[in-house]
Amino acid sequence: AAAPIPHNMYCSGFDQLGADGRVLFAGGLSSDDRSKASIYDPNTDTWTAEPDMDALRFYPTVITLSHRENLAIEGLPDGPLSNTPEIFELNPSPHWRQLTDAEYNNATYPFNLSLYPILHVLSTGKVMYTGSPFGVPAGGEVTRILDPVFETWTQPFAGLDPIGGRSGCMFELDQIMKLGPIDTYTLAATLPGAQWEQKASLTHSRFSLFVTLLPDGKTLAIGSVLTPELYDPVTDTWSDMADASEVRSGHSSMVLLPDARVLTAGPSFSAEVYSPAYYYNPDGTLADRPEITSVSGPPGPDVVQYGELFNVVTPDAGQIDAIRLIRLGASTHGWNMGQQSMKLAFTLTPIPGILEVTAPQHPFQAPPGYFMLFVVVNGVPSNAAIVKLQI
Repeated sequence: AAAPIPHNMYCSGFDQLGADGRVLFAGGLSSDDRSKASIYDPNTDTWTAEPDMDALRFYPTVITLSHRENLAIEGLPDGPLSNTPEIFELNPSPHWRQLTDAEYNNATYPFNLSLYPILHVLSTGKVMYTGSPFGVPAGGEVTRILDPVFETWTQPFAGLDPIGGRSGCMFELDQIMKLGPIDTYTLAATLPGAQWEQKASLTHSRFSLFVTLLPDGKTLAIGSVLTPELYDPVTDTWSDMADASEVRSGHSSMVLLPDARVLTAGPSFSAEVYSPAYYYNPDGTLADRPEITSVSGPPGPDVVQYGELFNVVTPDAGQIDAIRLIRLGASTHGWNMGQQSMKLAFTLTPIPGILEVTAPQHPFQAPPGYFMLFVVVNGVPSNAAIVKLQI
Protein backbone atom coordinates (compact mmCIF):
# COMPACT_ATOMS: atom_id res chain seq x y z
CA ALA A 1 0.00 0.00 0.00
CA ALA A 2 1.27 3.49 -0.77
CA ALA A 3 1.78 5.38 2.48
CA PRO A 4 -0.55 8.43 2.60
CA ILE A 5 1.80 10.03 5.10
CA PRO A 6 4.90 12.26 4.71
CA HIS A 7 7.35 9.84 6.33
CA ASN A 8 10.51 8.62 4.59
CA MET A 9 11.26 5.48 6.63
CA TYR A 10 14.69 4.81 5.15
CA CYS A 11 17.02 3.70 7.99
CA SER A 12 14.22 3.71 10.56
CA GLY A 13 13.64 1.22 13.37
CA PHE A 14 10.62 -1.09 13.36
CA ASP A 15 8.98 -4.00 15.15
CA GLN A 16 5.60 -5.55 15.84
CA LEU A 17 3.21 -3.52 17.96
CA GLY A 18 1.61 -5.83 20.49
CA ALA A 19 -0.47 -8.83 19.49
CA ASP A 20 -2.55 -7.44 16.63
CA GLY A 21 0.04 -7.80 13.84
CA ARG A 22 0.61 -4.10 13.23
CA VAL A 23 4.15 -2.79 12.80
CA LEU A 24 5.53 0.44 14.26
CA PHE A 25 8.16 2.39 12.28
CA ALA A 26 10.06 5.20 14.01
CA GLY A 27 12.68 7.59 12.68
CA GLY A 28 13.89 8.11 9.15
CA LEU A 29 16.20 9.70 6.63
CA SER A 30 16.06 13.50 6.72
CA SER A 31 15.57 15.97 9.55
CA ASP A 32 11.89 16.12 8.59
CA ASP A 33 11.54 12.33 8.96
CA ARG A 34 13.66 11.57 12.03
CA SER A 35 10.96 12.34 14.60
CA LYS A 36 8.16 10.65 12.62
CA ALA A 37 6.35 7.48 13.59
CA SER A 38 3.94 5.45 11.48
CA ILE A 39 2.03 2.19 11.82
CA TYR A 40 1.36 -0.32 9.07
CA ASP A 41 -1.69 -2.55 9.52
CA PRO A 42 -1.46 -5.71 7.37
CA ASN A 43 -5.05 -6.59 8.22
CA THR A 44 -6.36 -3.56 6.31
CA ASP A 45 -3.24 -2.81 4.19
CA THR A 46 -3.17 0.77 5.47
CA TRP A 47 -0.70 3.23 7.02
CA THR A 48 -1.45 5.74 9.77
CA ALA A 49 0.65 8.61 11.02
CA GLU A 50 1.30 8.58 14.77
CA PRO A 51 2.47 11.33 17.16
CA ASP A 52 6.04 12.49 16.63
CA MET A 53 8.82 11.37 18.94
CA ASP A 54 10.51 14.01 21.06
CA ALA A 55 13.87 13.07 19.52
CA LEU A 56 15.21 13.04 15.99
CA ARG A 57 16.33 9.46 15.28
CA PHE A 58 18.30 8.18 12.27
CA TYR A 59 19.43 4.52 12.65
CA PRO A 60 17.46 3.86 15.87
CA THR A 61 16.42 0.51 17.28
CA VAL A 62 12.75 -0.21 18.01
CA ILE A 63 11.85 -3.29 20.07
CA THR A 64 8.68 -4.64 21.67
CA LEU A 65 8.81 -4.59 25.47
CA SER A 66 5.41 -5.86 26.49
CA HIS A 67 1.77 -5.73 25.46
CA ARG A 68 1.27 -2.71 23.14
CA GLU A 69 4.50 -1.03 24.24
CA ASN A 70 7.58 -0.35 22.10
CA LEU A 71 10.96 1.15 22.97
CA ALA A 72 12.81 3.51 20.58
CA ILE A 73 16.44 4.22 21.41
CA GLU A 74 19.54 5.91 19.96
CA GLY A 75 19.91 7.45 16.51
CA LEU A 76 21.46 10.53 14.96
CA PRO A 77 21.81 13.38 15.65
CA ASP A 78 23.56 12.49 18.91
CA GLY A 79 22.30 14.66 21.77
CA PRO A 80 20.19 14.75 24.94
CA LEU A 81 16.92 13.90 23.16
CA SER A 82 18.27 11.04 21.03
CA ASN A 83 20.19 9.79 24.09
CA THR A 84 16.91 9.53 26.01
CA PRO A 85 14.94 6.31 25.36
CA GLU A 86 11.27 6.74 24.48
CA ILE A 87 8.34 4.36 24.82
CA PHE A 88 5.36 4.32 22.45
CA GLU A 89 2.06 3.56 24.17
CA LEU A 90 -1.44 3.24 22.71
CA ASN A 91 -3.43 3.94 25.88
CA PRO A 92 -5.23 6.11 26.77
CA SER A 93 -4.35 7.41 23.28
CA PRO A 94 -1.23 6.97 21.12
CA HIS A 95 1.71 8.90 22.61
CA TRP A 96 5.44 8.79 23.33
CA ARG A 97 6.78 8.77 26.88
CA GLN A 98 10.40 9.72 27.54
CA LEU A 99 12.47 7.71 30.02
CA THR A 100 14.09 10.90 31.27
CA ASP A 101 16.06 9.29 34.10
CA ALA A 102 17.58 6.79 31.65
CA GLU A 103 19.27 9.46 29.53
CA TYR A 104 22.90 8.52 28.84
CA ASN A 105 26.07 10.32 27.71
CA ASN A 106 25.86 12.59 30.74
CA ALA A 107 27.23 12.81 34.29
CA THR A 108 24.90 10.09 35.59
CA TYR A 109 25.54 7.61 32.77
CA PRO A 110 28.81 8.66 31.08
CA PHE A 111 28.70 6.33 28.08
CA ASN A 112 27.27 6.31 24.60
CA LEU A 113 25.64 3.64 22.47
CA SER A 114 26.41 2.85 18.85
CA LEU A 115 23.81 3.28 16.11
CA TYR A 116 21.20 0.54 15.70
CA PRO A 117 22.06 -0.79 19.17
CA ILE A 118 21.58 -4.55 19.50
CA LEU A 119 19.08 -5.06 22.33
CA HIS A 120 17.47 -8.18 23.80
CA VAL A 121 14.43 -8.27 26.11
CA LEU A 122 15.22 -10.67 28.94
CA SER A 123 12.75 -12.76 30.91
CA THR A 124 13.30 -10.34 33.82
CA GLY A 125 11.71 -7.55 31.77
CA LYS A 126 15.04 -5.76 31.50
CA VAL A 127 16.78 -4.95 28.22
CA MET A 128 20.37 -6.00 27.48
CA TYR A 129 22.62 -4.01 25.12
CA THR A 130 25.38 -6.09 23.51
CA GLY A 131 26.80 -4.05 20.63
CA SER A 132 26.05 -2.62 17.20
CA PRO A 133 26.40 -3.47 13.50
CA PHE A 134 28.52 -0.31 13.28
CA GLY A 135 31.31 -1.66 15.46
CA VAL A 136 32.87 -0.73 18.78
CA PRO A 137 32.29 2.77 20.25
CA ALA A 138 35.12 4.90 21.59
CA GLY A 139 36.44 3.36 24.80
CA GLY A 140 35.43 -0.20 23.91
CA GLU A 141 32.21 -2.22 24.01
CA VAL A 142 30.49 -2.81 27.34
CA THR A 143 27.43 -4.97 28.02
CA ARG A 144 24.74 -2.83 29.66
CA ILE A 145 21.27 -3.43 31.07
CA LEU A 146 18.37 -0.98 30.91
CA ASP A 147 15.53 -1.29 33.40
CA PRO A 148 12.66 0.48 31.59
CA VAL A 149 10.48 0.50 34.72
CA PHE A 150 12.92 2.20 37.08
CA GLU A 151 14.73 3.99 34.22
CA THR A 152 18.21 2.86 35.27
CA TRP A 153 21.30 1.52 33.51
CA THR A 154 23.60 -1.06 35.09
CA GLN A 155 26.77 -2.80 33.94
CA PRO A 156 26.74 -6.52 34.78
CA PHE A 157 30.46 -7.07 34.23
CA ALA A 158 33.47 -5.29 35.65
CA GLY A 159 35.27 -4.55 32.38
CA LEU A 160 35.07 -4.37 28.62
CA ASP A 161 33.49 -7.13 26.57
CA PRO A 162 35.94 -9.58 24.98
CA ILE A 163 34.69 -8.56 21.52
CA GLY A 164 32.65 -5.74 20.08
CA GLY A 165 30.70 -7.97 17.73
CA ARG A 166 28.92 -7.00 14.54
CA SER A 167 25.64 -8.84 15.02
CA GLY A 168 23.72 -10.73 17.65
CA CYS A 169 20.67 -12.80 18.49
CA MET A 170 18.79 -14.50 21.32
CA PHE A 171 19.03 -18.10 20.11
CA GLU A 172 17.19 -19.54 23.13
CA LEU A 173 15.37 -17.92 26.04
CA ASP A 174 17.90 -15.56 27.75
CA GLN A 175 20.74 -17.12 25.71
CA ILE A 176 22.57 -14.39 23.81
CA MET A 177 25.07 -14.70 20.96
CA LYS A 178 27.33 -11.90 19.72
CA LEU A 179 29.68 -12.44 16.84
CA GLY A 180 31.96 -10.88 14.28
CA PRO A 181 34.04 -9.95 12.52
CA ILE A 182 35.54 -13.40 13.26
CA ASP A 183 34.84 -14.26 16.91
CA THR A 184 31.76 -15.85 18.49
CA TYR A 185 30.69 -15.49 22.12
CA THR A 186 27.56 -16.58 24.00
CA LEU A 187 26.06 -15.53 27.32
CA ALA A 188 23.48 -17.09 29.65
CA ALA A 189 22.15 -13.62 30.41
CA THR A 190 20.07 -14.31 33.54
CA LEU A 191 22.38 -16.88 35.16
CA PRO A 192 24.05 -15.44 38.30
CA GLY A 193 27.74 -14.88 37.72
CA ALA A 194 27.49 -15.53 33.98
CA GLN A 195 30.29 -14.33 31.72
CA TRP A 196 30.71 -14.17 27.96
CA GLU A 197 31.94 -17.59 26.80
CA GLN A 198 34.07 -17.94 23.69
CA LYS A 199 32.87 -20.35 21.02
CA ALA A 200 34.24 -21.49 17.68
CA SER A 201 35.38 -18.69 15.38
CA LEU A 202 33.67 -17.94 12.10
CA THR A 203 35.49 -19.33 9.06
CA HIS A 204 35.33 -15.95 7.28
CA SER A 205 35.91 -12.45 8.63
CA ARG A 206 32.66 -10.52 8.31
CA PHE A 207 32.49 -6.77 8.92
CA SER A 208 28.95 -6.73 7.55
CA LEU A 209 27.22 -9.60 9.27
CA PHE A 210 23.66 -10.91 9.33
CA VAL A 211 22.42 -13.86 11.37
CA THR A 212 19.17 -15.79 11.15
CA LEU A 213 17.92 -18.41 13.59
CA LEU A 214 16.76 -21.61 11.92
CA PRO A 215 14.06 -23.98 13.21
CA ASP A 216 16.58 -26.82 13.69
CA GLY A 217 18.36 -24.72 16.36
CA LYS A 218 21.28 -23.70 14.15
CA THR A 219 22.33 -20.16 13.18
CA LEU A 220 22.99 -18.97 9.61
CA ALA A 221 25.47 -16.12 9.00
CA ILE A 222 25.98 -14.19 5.77
CA GLY A 223 27.65 -10.93 4.74
CA SER A 224 30.98 -9.53 3.47
CA VAL A 225 31.77 -12.67 1.42
CA LEU A 226 29.79 -14.87 -0.97
CA THR A 227 29.94 -17.95 1.24
CA PRO A 228 27.37 -18.26 4.09
CA GLU A 229 28.19 -20.41 7.09
CA LEU A 230 26.17 -22.34 9.62
CA TYR A 231 26.73 -22.63 13.37
CA ASP A 232 25.84 -25.87 15.14
CA PRO A 233 25.55 -25.28 18.93
CA VAL A 234 25.78 -29.02 19.65
CA THR A 235 29.18 -29.47 18.01
CA ASP A 236 30.30 -25.81 18.40
CA THR A 237 31.32 -25.59 14.75
CA TRP A 238 30.86 -23.21 11.82
CA SER A 239 30.56 -24.84 8.37
CA ASP A 240 30.59 -23.26 4.90
CA MET A 241 27.36 -23.46 2.93
CA ALA A 242 26.52 -22.95 -0.77
CA ASP A 243 27.67 -19.61 -2.19
CA ALA A 244 25.21 -16.78 -2.65
CA SER A 245 24.85 -14.97 -5.98
CA GLU A 246 26.24 -11.71 -4.59
CA VAL A 247 27.85 -10.29 -1.48
CA ARG A 248 25.32 -8.86 0.97
CA SER A 249 26.49 -5.93 3.07
CA GLY A 250 25.43 -2.60 4.56
CA HIS A 251 21.81 -1.90 3.69
CA SER A 252 20.75 -5.53 3.47
CA SER A 253 18.38 -7.79 5.33
CA MET A 254 17.79 -11.48 5.99
CA VAL A 255 14.70 -13.16 7.43
CA LEU A 256 13.42 -16.68 7.97
CA LEU A 257 10.42 -17.60 5.81
CA PRO A 258 7.48 -19.75 6.97
CA ASP A 259 8.62 -22.59 4.69
CA ALA A 260 11.94 -22.70 6.65
CA ARG A 261 13.96 -21.15 3.82
CA VAL A 262 15.81 -17.84 4.23
CA LEU A 263 15.25 -14.66 2.21
CA THR A 264 18.21 -12.31 1.70
CA ALA A 265 18.01 -8.96 -0.09
CA GLY A 266 20.03 -5.81 -0.77
CA PRO A 267 21.99 -3.62 -0.96
CA SER A 268 21.31 -3.86 -4.72
CA PHE A 269 17.77 -4.23 -6.03
CA SER A 270 17.99 -8.00 -5.82
CA ALA A 271 16.92 -10.81 -3.54
CA GLU A 272 17.47 -14.56 -3.34
CA VAL A 273 16.19 -17.45 -1.26
CA TYR A 274 18.49 -19.94 0.46
CA SER A 275 17.31 -23.52 1.07
CA PRO A 276 19.17 -25.00 4.08
CA ALA A 277 20.54 -28.53 4.01
CA TYR A 278 17.50 -29.87 5.90
CA TYR A 279 15.53 -29.40 2.67
CA TYR A 280 17.42 -32.27 1.03
CA ASN A 281 18.42 -35.88 1.48
CA PRO A 282 22.13 -36.80 1.10
CA ASP A 283 21.46 -37.80 -2.55
CA GLY A 284 20.06 -34.34 -3.35
CA THR A 285 16.38 -35.31 -3.48
CA LEU A 286 13.89 -33.34 -1.42
CA ALA A 287 13.58 -34.53 2.16
CA ASP A 288 10.30 -35.77 3.59
CA ARG A 289 9.22 -33.10 6.05
CA PRO A 290 6.88 -33.30 9.04
CA GLU A 291 3.54 -31.53 8.83
CA ILE A 292 1.35 -29.43 11.09
CA THR A 293 -2.37 -30.00 10.56
CA SER A 294 -3.57 -27.38 13.05
CA VAL A 295 -2.71 -25.39 16.18
CA SER A 296 -5.34 -24.54 18.75
CA GLY A 297 -5.18 -22.79 22.11
CA PRO A 298 -7.91 -21.97 24.61
CA PRO A 299 -8.99 -18.85 22.67
CA GLY A 300 -9.30 -20.73 19.39
CA PRO A 301 -7.40 -21.76 16.24
CA ASP A 302 -3.87 -20.36 15.80
CA VAL A 303 -4.05 -18.34 19.04
CA VAL A 304 -1.89 -19.09 22.07
CA GLN A 305 -2.15 -17.52 25.52
CA TYR A 306 0.65 -17.06 28.01
CA GLY A 307 0.95 -19.78 30.63
CA GLU A 308 -1.59 -22.04 28.89
CA LEU A 309 -1.34 -25.43 27.27
CA PHE A 310 -2.25 -25.63 23.59
CA ASN A 311 -2.57 -28.45 21.05
CA VAL A 312 -0.56 -29.12 17.92
CA VAL A 313 -2.13 -31.67 15.58
CA THR A 314 0.38 -33.47 13.37
CA PRO A 315 0.47 -36.86 11.62
CA ASP A 316 4.09 -37.11 12.80
CA ALA A 317 3.29 -36.71 16.50
CA GLY A 318 5.16 -39.81 17.64
CA GLN A 319 8.36 -38.75 15.86
CA ILE A 320 8.62 -35.09 16.87
CA ASP A 321 11.98 -34.22 18.45
CA ALA A 322 11.42 -30.51 19.04
CA ILE A 323 8.89 -27.71 18.75
CA ARG A 324 10.31 -24.27 18.16
CA LEU A 325 8.70 -20.82 18.30
CA ILE A 326 10.43 -18.14 16.19
CA ARG A 327 9.24 -14.55 16.13
CA LEU A 328 8.63 -12.83 12.79
CA GLY A 329 11.68 -10.80 11.83
CA ALA A 330 12.26 -7.05 11.53
CA SER A 331 15.62 -6.98 9.79
CA THR A 332 17.84 -4.18 8.51
CA HIS A 333 21.54 -3.31 8.50
CA GLY A 334 22.58 -6.69 9.94
CA TRP A 335 20.30 -6.35 12.96
CA ASN A 336 17.01 -8.23 13.29
CA MET A 337 15.05 -6.28 15.92
CA GLY A 338 12.17 -8.76 16.04
CA GLN A 339 14.07 -12.06 15.97
CA GLN A 340 13.79 -14.50 18.86
CA SER A 341 13.78 -18.31 19.04
CA MET A 342 12.86 -20.70 21.83
CA LYS A 343 12.12 -24.41 22.23
CA LEU A 344 8.78 -25.27 23.80
CA ALA A 345 8.14 -28.20 26.11
CA PHE A 346 5.57 -30.71 24.85
CA THR A 347 4.05 -34.10 25.62
CA LEU A 348 2.39 -36.75 23.49
CA THR A 349 -1.27 -37.04 24.47
CA PRO A 350 -3.30 -40.29 24.56
CA ILE A 351 -5.19 -39.01 21.53
CA PRO A 352 -3.32 -40.05 18.35
CA GLY A 353 -1.73 -37.18 16.44
CA ILE A 354 -2.08 -34.54 19.16
CA LEU A 355 0.76 -32.92 21.09
CA GLU A 356 0.15 -30.81 24.19
CA VAL A 357 2.54 -27.84 24.19
CA THR A 358 3.43 -25.37 26.95
CA ALA A 359 3.22 -21.71 25.92
CA PRO A 360 5.68 -19.07 27.22
CA GLN A 361 4.74 -18.02 30.73
CA HIS A 362 4.68 -14.23 30.34
CA PRO A 363 5.37 -11.44 27.79
CA PHE A 364 8.99 -10.96 28.85
CA GLN A 365 9.78 -14.50 27.74
CA ALA A 366 8.36 -13.74 24.30
CA PRO A 367 6.68 -10.43 23.38
CA PRO A 368 3.06 -10.52 22.21
CA GLY A 369 2.56 -10.81 18.47
CA TYR A 370 2.90 -13.25 15.62
CA PHE A 371 5.31 -16.17 15.61
CA MET A 372 6.22 -19.09 13.37
CA LEU A 373 5.71 -22.47 15.05
CA PHE A 374 7.74 -25.39 13.66
CA VAL A 375 7.79 -29.09 14.53
CA VAL A 376 11.10 -30.88 13.89
CA VAL A 377 11.92 -34.53 13.17
CA ASN A 378 15.60 -35.56 13.05
CA GLY A 379 16.62 -31.97 12.35
CA VAL A 380 14.09 -31.52 9.53
CA PRO A 381 11.46 -28.81 10.19
CA SER A 382 7.90 -28.54 8.97
CA ASN A 383 6.43 -25.54 7.27
CA ALA A 384 5.47 -23.09 9.99
CA ALA A 385 2.05 -22.53 11.46
CA ILE A 386 1.60 -18.79 12.04
CA VAL A 387 0.31 -18.32 15.58
CA LYS A 388 -0.64 -15.28 17.60
CA LEU A 389 0.71 -15.08 21.14
CA GLN A 390 -1.45 -12.93 23.37
CA ILE A 391 -2.24 -12.12 26.98
